[in-house]
Amino acid sequence: MTTESLPVLAILGGTGDLGTGLARRWAQAGYQVIIGSRTQEKAEAAVDDLREVMAERGVAEVTVQALENLAAAEAADIVTITVPFSHQASTLELVKPALQGKILIDVTVPLVPPKVARVQLPAAGSAGQIAQDLLERRSPLSLRFRTWLPLTCRRAGEWTVTCWSVATKKRLARKLSSLL
Repeated sequence: MTTESLPVLAILGGTGDLGTGLARRWAQAGYQVIIGSRTQEKAEAAVDDLREVMAERGVAEVTVQALENLAAAEAADIVTITVPFSHQASTLELVKPALQGKILIDVTVPLVPPKVARVQLPAAGSAGQIAQDLLERRSPLSLRFRTWLPLTCRRAGEWTVTCWSVATKKRLARKLSSLL
C-alpha cells in the first residue's frame, strides 16, 4: 500500500499521552495524521511537539496537521477518540454528524477522579456502550485481542472499537499501529 492510498487518520483528544503516542507511530509509518483538540492552539502545540520529536528521531518529514475536533473528524477517513471519560459524550455529540460512514476507534476508559487507578463502570455498562448508544450504531461483528478484558469491534457501515482498561488501551495502540 502506498502512502497515497493510506487513509487519513484523525485523533480527537490528540494532545494527550495516548493521542500523541498514536500520532507519532502513525505519522512515522507514513499516514496523514490530523491531531484534533477542543482548541486550535492546543492542537497546533501538539503538532509542533510531534514534529520536534520526529526530527530528533531522524524522521525528516511527517504529514500532520492541527484542527479542532469537528474539523478533524470531517477531514478524516478513520477517527480515533482518545479523550478522558468525562469528555467522551460531549465530544461524540459534537462530531456525530462527521462520523457518518466512517470508522471510529474509541479507546475511552471510564476512569472517574479521584479513583483513576481502577475502572468505574458506568450505568450503561461501558464507555463503548455509551458511544454505541449515542451514535446509534449496531452490528453483530465481534473481534477479540489477546486480553481477558472485553474488546469489541463492531461494523454496520462503520466500526466502533471499545477498550475497558488502560493496559488494553496500550495493547490496542500497539495492535492498531501494526494493522494500519
